[in-house]
Amino acid sequence: MVSVYLDSSAYIKQFSQEKGSSSIRKIFEASETGRLVIIISQWTIGESLAAIDRKFRRKEIDKKEKEFSMIKLFEITVRLSQTGSLRMVPVREEIVRASWPLISMYSLSADDALHLVSAALGLASIFVAADEYLLKAAGKEGFETYNVENKDEEERLLEKLQLT
Repeated sequence: MVSVYLDSSAYIKQFSQEKGSSSIRKIFEASETGRLVIIISQWTIGESLAAIDRKFRRKEIDKKEKEFSMIKLFEITVRLSQTGSLRMVPVREEIVRASWPLISMYSLSADDALHLVSAALGLASIFVAADEYLLKAAGKEGFETYNVENKDEEERLLEKLQLT
């Protein structure tokens, strides 16, 4: 079965309407029907909640939308985790330590380095993000990468996953 790693920039699109959201929703639907497994880091939850809060502070969404998005994030994550459709790589000391060399190797943020290690530990074959710099590093680490905000890559991803 195909395992797709979603970094926070991709994962959050399930809970908001923005460029690439429709593809991420198709990935979640495929996960729910057992056609693929979504892999995320436990860290993704915190980053996604922070992104929702940032939209609220920027007045891009109102308080009701913020609360709804946060609740949906927890509900969907827990439900998919319980069915095995989503696997969450825990943030443990040894995983954080394993990410440190990637920071200088690829000039990544600590968060992005943690995503790369989590994708490897989660045995993901496909790495999806909306961050070209992270995707470049993921490609060097051997992942098949897709930028969900790039229309051509988004179409290739959906084709690869047979979600068109």
